[in-house]
Amino acid sequence: MGCGLWTMNDGQINIATIGVVGAGTMGQGVAQLCAQKGFKTILLDINPLTLAKAETLTEQNLQKLVVKGTLTTAQKEVVWQNITFTSQARQVTADLIIEAVTENLAVKQSIFLELAALNPITTVLASNTSSIPITRIAAPIPHPKRVVGMHFFNPVVFLPKV
Repeated sequence: MGCGLWTMNDGQINIATIGVVGAGTMGQGVAQLCAQKGFKTILLDINPLTLAKAETLTEQNLQKLVVKGTLTTAQKEVVWQNITFTSQARQVTADLIIEAVTENLAVKQSIFLELAALNPITTVLASNTSSIPITRIAAPIPHPKRVVGMHFFNPVVFLPKV
């Protein structure tokens, strides 16, 4: 994943900002990876403790990369500035939104319905689901063709394959 254009059936969109929903193990890793690749990244979780843990873990992971020599301190600061941590869905305005929450159809649909209403129809809604068919997740979403599957492997930062 890198900054650039993604092709959709009806044209191209520029992906500059990525929203990640769910700050657990997968969501935190996805958000960190996106920020490291240069995207403005918004990590959303309704649980303040989970969000705080994700923020701490991200800081620790970035510091480990500095110690290993993978990142410079200046690069770490740029990555850190790329990430916003929030518990407010209304702050998630993005070109691509990646959902990484529990494997529950109703929860995934509810999240996408809320975020679809807050974002333009060009926003791609991606689910990290491993078992629920994308067509079922997309069914109630306005413009369901913008809903895609995007499954990451854990640990995301060390296995950046989709």
